[in-house]
Order: sequence, then structure tokens, then C-alpha cells
Amino acid sequence: KPADKEQHALWCLLVTQATYKQMLPITSDSLIRIAYDYYKSTDDAQRKAMAALYMGEVNYQLYQAEEAQVFYLEAATEVEKTSDFKLGYLIMSGLGNLYLYRKLPNEAWDACQTAYSYAVKAAYKRYEMASLFYMARCCSLKKDFDKAILLYERAIELADNLNLRRFHYTIKGEMAGVYSLLKQYDKALALEKEAMGDTLRVAQSYYGMGINYLNLSRYDSAYYCLNKALNTSNIYTRKAAYVGLFHLCHQPQYQKYLFNVCDSLRF
Repeated sequence: KPADKEQHALWCLLVTQATYKQMLPITSDSLIRIAYDYYKSTDDAQRKAMAALYMGEVNYQLYQAEEAQVFYLEAATEVEKTSDFKLGYLIMSGLGNLYLYRKLPNEAWDACQTAYSYAVKAAYKRYEMASLFYMARCCSLKKDFDKAILLYERAIELADNLNLRRFHYTIKGEMAGVYSLLKQYDKALALEKEAMGDTLRVAQSYYGMGINYLNLSRYDSAYYCLNKALNTSNIYTRKAAYVGLFHLCHQPQYQKYLFNVCDSLRF
């Protein structure tokens, strides 16, 4: 049992950190709030930044984006008082990721650039790779596709140097989406097929391939891939696959499936 409030605050902070890093469900911010409230009244900038970071991470997991943003920004201010560059990266990448999902590409770009700067100062190549990956997403969201591709390629080079095969496939899968937006469907297909090497991306890869086949008027292949993309618990991937099938079902040979596809899409 913790001997005093300081030990209890540290215990709450480390348990939250361990739970988050193992991607276990966190249903409340009550535990990390004990650490946050304790460190807020101290002069320990590193612990204050760390507690604010995990307040941000937990609130983001709980779909409270505005609250999470406040805590990330507070953590960003505190970490500037330290030389903990890895912590600085974690804070700014978390903030950048939040901005990306809120469709704020300019704010996300600034945060991800700062995260990259921290990663370079920490001399931690894995964080550099991740920063380049998020920066590429920012450029893609801003429709600066040429720059996005260059950043994705730099991220792939680092992933290969670090022998991080899963990230190699993930990055190529996202690059495929950029080439698809550029209407270079054959190039996008080639990258999606490579991305199939990552078992975590199988459904998303099938979806990307299905859309590219649809755009190339290769309808049988599109139907096969889009149906394979439904084999996931990710509701967003399933919804996207049904949208693809909806468009495919305007082709005469697939019109017989249109009602079922629309019903599933509505659900």
C-alpha cells in the first residue's frame, strides 16, 4: 500500500501508463486524475507533463476530444520546462493525432512537426518514423499529395532500417489511398497487395483493393474484395465496404444485391 499521497499519486500514474501502453480498456479518468491533481500543485514539471499527457490520452479514449485537447496543451507547456524529449514527442504526437481526427490539418501539421523535432532530439528513430507518418497524413488531408508521398517514403525507409515490417505494410497501405485519390489505380492496387502482408490491415486492404478495382471497372474483383472487407469488427470499415458495394450494385449484374446492401448500410 502507498505510504503517503506522493506514493499513491505515482502509483496511479504508473498504473494508468501501463494500462494504456497495453491497450487495455480504460473506463474512467478517476485514477489518473488523482495523480494529475497531486502533481498540479508541485514543481515537478516532468511528472506534471506526464500526468497531463495521460489525462489527455484517457479522455481521448473516452471520446471527450475537447477535454483531451486541453490536457495535451497543458502537457505541451509543462514539458518545455524539461529535457525529456521522448515525453515531448508523446505529447505532441497525441495532440497531432487528435487534430488529424478532428480534420484540422494545419494545427495537426504544427503539432506533428514539433513531435518530429522532439524525436530527432531524443535520437529515437522509431519516433522519427511515426512523426513522418503523421506528417504525411497531414499533407494528404491538405491534398498536398506529392509531399505526402515523399514523407511516406521517408517513413518506409526508416521502418525498413528498423526492421519494422508491420509499419512498413501500414504505411504502404496509406500510400495506396493517396495514389487512389490521384486516380493512379494500378499503382494503388500494387501497394494494397503489398500491404496484405500485415494481418492487422487485411480488411482495410481488401477495401482499398475493392475500390480500386471498381474504379478500373473490374467488377468481379471489386465484388470479391469488398465482401472480404466485411470480415472485420471495425464498423467504419464495414460501412465503407457497404458504400462501395452500393455503387457496384448499380451495375446490371449486381443489381439483385442492391436491397440487401442498402439495408446493411442503413444498419
